Amino acid sequence: MCPSKRGALGASLVVVAFVLSATSPGAAPPARERGRSRPNLDARGGLAVSERRDALAANPSAAVKALGASLGAQGIASIDGLTGTPRIVARLDGFLTDPSARPASKVALDYVSAHADDILAQVRAGTMPCDGAWPEEQVDTFQRWIDAGKPR
Repeated sequence: MCPSKRGALGASLVVVAFVLSATSPGAAPPARERGRSRPNLDARGGLAVSERRDALAANPSAAVKALGASLGAQGIASIDGLTGTPRIVARLDGFLTDPSARPASKVALDYVSAHADDILAQVRAGTMPCDGAWPEEQVDTFQRWIDAGKPR
């Protein structure tokens, strides 16, 4: 057998051995007994979070109202009761923007540009982005971009 065929055969055997070992019963996680497992825990649940969510829904900020209005009748803006930030921003027709043949980066930049004041209000309030407030320098950079006419 030539060396290249031997190498291909060896590689094939390694792949087959790996697949067989990964699909063997011993590779599967142990099954849990019914009724013995703990229920899922959602730390976001509870009375305090529900009350805050209801209060935010009853008295939305100006930025949340503007966001909801910009989405139109098919829009959904759900605010997180724990963080006060948007959990869901969507439209029932499936799109935040109209169909476009333009690159996604241009579509996103146009969307941010059209909603810059609302985004800035949420960023200044520390409620956006959801993974933590921006440093003041980053907020100032965004403000300067708006003040400069949102150049591209």
